[in-house]
Order: sequence, then C-alpha cells, then structure tokens
Amino acid sequence: MPVSLPSSADKFSAPPPYQLWWSMAEACSGRTGSLSDVKWYAVPGTETISDGHDEVSGYWSSSDNRIVLVESGKFNGTLVRHEMLHALLRVGGHPRSQFVERCGGVVDCTGACLGDAGAPPTPAVGTVNVPPDSLELGIELQPATPGVNTYDGYFTIAVTVLR
Repeated sequence: MPVSLPSSADKFSAPPPYQLWWSMAEACSGRTGSLSDVKWYAVPGTETISDGHDEVSGYWSSSDNRIVLVESGKFNGTLVRHEMLHALLRVGGHPRSQFVERCGGVVDCTGACLGDAGAPPTPAVGTVNVPPDSLELGIELQPATPGVNTYDGYFTIAVTVLR
C-alpha cells in the first residue's frame, strides 16, 4: 500500500552533492540507475515522518519512486544514500547483503534497518588486533580536486587498509 505524501512536504530538486552520493550508492551496491528518475520531497518542522509503519527520518516509496526526508536530513549523507540505495534496489526492506555487507559505512543502517538486516557480524574468534601504526592505508579523494564548482564543494574521502 503506497504511503501518502505528508501535506506539508515540499518538492525539491536534487542538489549537486546528490550526484556524488548517488555514484557512491551505485558503486557499493553494484547497481545503476538514474538519479533524475527520483522525486524528492522534504518535510519542514519535524524530526520524524511516518513511512506507514514507523517514525523515520526519511523513506523511499516504490509507487512513484519518491524519497521523502525530514528537512534537517536533506544534507545528511548517510541518510540520503540509504534512501538512494532503496531506489537503486527497488526494494522497501533491508537486504543484509546490501545494507550491511556491501554498503555498510556508506549508508546508515540502524534501528529498523538493523532489525531487518541483522547486526554486523561479530569478529571471528582469534581475530588479531593490530596497532594503528602498523597499517598501510590508501586514501582516495573524489573528486580529485574538490572545489565549490563541483558538487557544491562536497567531496568524499575513501580510506582503505592495504595491509
């Protein structure tokens, strides 16, 4: 059953950082889609909205491929990417393989999401803890040369452990 749009919701166009965030959700999920196909709405004056079941900060509706966010969540990257992942996957639930395993750390997965997907795995017995100074890290900046004219100055830093 489709969730009705809150009466106070304001339609908005995806701001420039959303293209960067969309590409992050595409990369972690292995799915592609068109950001321009998503309809965006923000609800002012509240910290939660109803998705038809729970009080949340945002939700994706499959009936018309819309994402509704609380106004204060419009620039919360992990929240927005969480809803983008729903739009890319075209599912309302939280498949563990996507929300915890592939996109954990890129999207927010707490509360109801963890209830659906399950908590992150516990490290295996015998897992060795190493001091941070023994790690070799790789760092990637996207875009390579950030600036106010690219994604409104937003950028991402990806840190990977090489060994």
